Amino acid sequence: MAVPLPWECTVRGVPASLQASKTKIGDWRRRVAEAAKERWPYGEPPLEQPLALLVAFMHWGQSLDVDNMLKPTLDGLIDVTYVDDALLEQVVGARWDLSRMLRVERLTPVLARAVVEAIVDERPFVYLRLSPPVGLEELLR
Repeated sequence: MAVPLPWECTVRGVPASLQASKTKIGDWRRRVAEAAKERWPYGEPPLEQPLALLVAFMHWGQSLDVDNMLKPTLDGLIDVTYVDDALLEQVVGARWDLSRMLRVERLTPVLARAVVEAIVDERPFVYLRLSPPVGLEELLR
């Protein structure tokens, strides 16, 4: 059985920044790996194909540079969802303050559950979605 794409998961909390301590970065990578393992189809090996990844930090006013959260998060997915982050042809990093309105055309059950939980307890999370990469022409539209 192949892993259906897009694949998604969420990780509760504030992502570690590249400027964080090695301990904090290691803890974040472990949390990402654990969250991914919970959603990864049982017995399926990590993917070995070109991929695109969306990393969206959904928060309540926390300030974090998007670029600094990417590498620790990407590294946490290695050997769980993909064998090497070199397979990532496209990476999109985003942050969104949940106190602002969010309009999503197709809200998946995974994202919907995480948003509701975040609103109820005002706890941030990171949404991760792996998909096939799109052509450069599509990205440049």
